[in-house]
Amino acid sequence: KKNPELIQQQTAAVAQSRPAVVEAPSTPTKIMNFRAKPEIKTVSIKDIARKSSEQQKEAENQNQTNSLVIEDLPREPFEQAELHAAWKAYCDELAQNRRNAMIGNLTLGEPILNADYSVVYQVQNESQRSEIETEKSRLMEFLRKKLRNYDIKLVLQKSETPIKTRPYTPEEKLKALEEMNPIITSLKETLGLSPE
Repeated sequence: KKNPELIQQQTAAVAQSRPAVVEAPSTPTKIMNFRAKPEIKTVSIKDIARKSSEQQKEAENQNQTNSLVIEDLPREPFEQAELHAAWKAYCDELAQNRRNAMIGNLTLGEPILNADYSVVYQVQNESQRSEIETEKSRLMEFLRKKLRNYDIKLVLQKSETPIKTRPYTPEEKLKALEEMNPIITSLKETLGLSPE
């Protein structure tokens, strides 16, 4: 049997060994509410307009800085052959980086040098134009350094000549052969052949 007096004495001894008042911490503890909804940020038209105007100001400042620096850069004259050599060197550099699609875009035509050092390049379609536009800054930097002329500008023009397509069907192949060699037409008629 348990002695009630002994239990009381042990309880009193434990109570005396503990402090009577527990002080609260001086800094409040943050209670995390995991069920709270995440804060949703909204974007207003004014925010977008403010950001775009800030970006325009930064671009203008950058252009002013660039124009000051470009005035001191070399402007050595060069010829069409030197332009072709530099263009080919850039395509070779692209080949080393395995950028075959861009090589295809830059080798479909020939760059033409104008008197004001603008380089005119004919593009076949808008897709090709947009691909070259994304590469334009790297291409121009390469050409300017290689040719030591910082007046170079690249002008992309849509080609007026249609793209030659490969013949696929037997009729298209026969027509292409007849255009290359008219004797095939007389041979076809003499022998009574058809492309089927």
